[in-house]
Amino acid sequence: MGRNQTVPPGPRILKEDADAFAALKGITTYKSTKDDNSIANLQVMHDNIPLAADARAKGDAKAKSLRDEEIATQWAFHNGILSAKKAVGGRYGDDSNEIQALGLKKKSERKTPRRAAKPKTPPSA
Repeated sequence: MGRNQTVPPGPRILKEDADAFAALKGITTYKSTKDDNSIANLQVMHDNIPLAADARAKGDAKAKSLRDEEIATQWAFHNGILSAKKAVGGRYGDDSNEIQALGLKKKSERKTPRRAAKPKTPPSA
């Protein structure tokens, strides 16, 4: 048994297992006392590997599609809110309580821009 069965076995291990299974099928006198080790059961498990990989790939694609859909929905909501803020500003004015309720600053509460002071140059020697 592998130690950490939460990660997939590497390609080298899978290749060795496939080679061992092919050799096991060639042993005509092999009879397992456990159903887990029977050739028929091992054949089913071997055949299910590509099916499981396909299912995972489809699941990954579906997950990516759902993630893209979620992101598109978030951006649509954000753009809608920005549009609503502009509409409220146009309807009620930039200095209204409604603008402030949306989390924006009233026009009268904004600081007036000031010119940056010119840096003083040291006198030349």
